[in-house]
Amino acid sequence: MCLEHTQLLARVLEFNATARAWWGRQPEGRAVPRVTYLQAALDKFLRPVRDAIRLWGLLNAGAAPSGVVLPLRLGPQLDFARADLEALMASALAAREAAEVAELLLAIARARRDKVEDRARAALAAFLKAAPSRLGADHPTVQAMPRLYPPAGHTPEPVKSAGAWDPDSEGARLTWEASPDKRLSHYEIRWCRGEDYSKKKERVAGRVEPDAPRVFLTVTGLAKRGAVACFRVYVVLDTKNERAGSVLTVRRPEAGSAPE
Repeated sequence: MCLEHTQLLARVLEFNATARAWWGRQPEGRAVPRVTYLQAALDKFLRPVRDAIRLWGLLNAGAAPSGVVLPLRLGPQLDFARADLEALMASALAAREAAEVAELLLAIARARRDKVEDRARAALAAFLKAAPSRLGADHPTVQAMPRLYPPAGHTPEPVKSAGAWDPDSEGARLTWEASPDKRLSHYEIRWCRGEDYSKKKERVAGRVEPDAPRVFLTVTGLAKRGAVACFRVYVVLDTKNERAGSVLTVRRPEAGSAPE
């Protein structure tokens, strides 16, 4: 949740409480918008914000209940006006737009990186193929050449794993069985945002050594209430061969809901 979203939520709730307190059972008091705790979907949250702004304008234009000074203002110092809520909504929209542009630029940058990597891999493969015949197999340069692909070897078996939201640690709790593979190097936890796991978009959340407790606690991708993230536990061998376990989907509970 962006800061502007959090502030919008707090101000709309404050407006609702104020309108109910002063207009009570009058139609105006009953017309306060229902606010949903939608942390990621700003578009869905903007409807009640707009409704609050509209109702605020109607209250300012109407008759004031006894004890109320119009135009209505919020806050301990009565310094937050209807125009401030409009400005806050515009700021939230601008922040969302900036985030979406950043995501688009990141996707383009990744596509460009992939093209460069493909060309570099092809050039390196040609060099690795030509160098031994030109320099000789015992030449120091040939001996020091990196491997383009992992050495021949087996692929490890995946490990059984489980994951769920842990209310005590306020994060995802992932556990898994030990890998019996003798060439085990480490376990790697990777993740994707949302309910659909994509190997192309997966990112590393952390690494666990073979002799460490097989428990991984993280809030990666789950900082917002209602957020969903997917995780996979990889068994990684010293040959760099690896195998992923099943996809573990973890949802952070909404405010006030029972933990999963």
